[in-house]
Amino acid sequence: MNSSQTILLEISGQAANNYYNFLSPAFMGKTTLQLSETRLIERTRKMVASRYCEVLLSEVDSAEITEDGISWLLVLGIVTLWVFGIGLIFIVLYFIFKYKYLIIRSGSNIQVVCIANATAMERAKTFMAEVLSKSEKAKLPG
Repeated sequence: MNSSQTILLEISGQAANNYYNFLSPAFMGKTTLQLSETRLIERTRKMVASRYCEVLLSEVDSAEITEDGISWLLVLGIVTLWVFGIGLIFIVLYFIFKYKYLIIRSGSNIQVVCIANATAMERAKTFMAEVLSKSEKAKLPG
């Protein structure tokens, strides 16, 4: 990162895995998203991998907050459905326990961070609004 850039806003949370638009929280890991005047900076550390990514704000396409069930509960429920209906318990749990994610898309990049609680949700909404506002300003001609 350029040392002359100042960080305006920052949000951190559990890292997430994104496989074919299928989101799941990473077993161990942390993602930090930082907003500067001209860039969105992502730092992700997982157990055996790390990622550093900078995206120009003029390249940001969209931002969203989404909620999704824990995917392995659904898979486990379908696989064990035949075992005395145990699978039904896992399927019900899939619909009860959900993760929330802040997703920022830009071209072929996607930045995802898990949102843990209501306080983090408010910070995520503020971060999302600021990213979109700065992105709109960066796309203006002149």
